[in-house]
Amino acid sequence: MRAYVAGRLATALLVILGVSVVSFFLTFLTGDPAEIMLPPGATAAQIEKFRAEWGFDDPTIVQYWRFLKRAVHGDFGVSLRHGQQSLPLIAARLPATLQLTVTAMLFAIVLAGAIGLIYGAPGATMISGAVNREQNGRISAAGPASNLVICTALFAVFWFVARGAPSMLGGPVVLYLLQVLLQVSQINAVLAGFNLVPILPLDGAKVFAWSKAAYAGLAAAAIGMVILTLLYAVPR
Repeated sequence: MRAYVAGRLATALLVILGVSVVSFFLTFLTGDPAEIMLPPGATAAQIEKFRAEWGFDDPTIVQYWRFLKRAVHGDFGVSLRHGQQSLPLIAARLPATLQLTVTAMLFAIVLAGAIGLIYGAPGATMISGAVNREQNGRISAAGPASNLVICTALFAVFWFVARGAPSMLGGPVVLYLLQVLLQVSQINAVLAGFNLVPILPLDGAKVFAWSKAAYAGLAAAAIGMVILTLLYAVPR
C-alpha cells in the first residue's frame, strides 16, 4: 500500500513538473516578449535593456529554473501585458475558468462514456484483444518516438534557416517563425523525456519492461534533444 501511494505521489509530482514545463514554454510561443511589449520603433539598445531587466537574455534552462523556484513560493511574477502581479489577475479570472473547466469535463465524461459503451459492445472487444509485453512496449514507444521525430524535424528546419541560410534572417516574420520552430521543438523534446520516465503509468515504464536497449536509445535521444534545444537561442 505504501509503495502504491508513493508511486502515485511520484507520478503526480512528475505531472505537475510536466505541466510547469509546458506552461513556461507557452509564454514564448507568441514570439520574443521584448519585441512584443516594446513599441514598434524601439531601438536595439532598448530591446537588449528590456531583455536584461526581465531576464530574457539568460539561457532558457536558467529562465525555467527561476520560474520554477518562484512558482514554488507562490510568486508568478509580473504580467508583462498588464504591469501587475500575475496572481491577483489569475484569481480574478478563476471563476470563469472553473466554469469552462467543469463544462468541458462534463462534456468529456459524456462523450467518453458513449465511446466506451460503443467500444465495449458485444463483438467490438474482439478487435483489440489482449496485448503481450512486447506489443505493449512497442505501442508505448510510439508516443515519445513521435515527439522525437517532430522535435528533430523542426529543429533541422530551424538550424537550416538560422545557420544554413543567413540571407533569410533579419525580417520580423522570419525571426518569429524561428522562435515558434525552436519553442515547439523544445516542447516536443521535453514531452518525450518526461514520457520516458520509467514510472507507471508513463510510457517509459512499459518500454523499459519490454526492451532495455530500446529504452536506452530513446532516453539518450530525448536527453540529447532536450539539451540541444534548451541551450539554443534564436539568432538576432
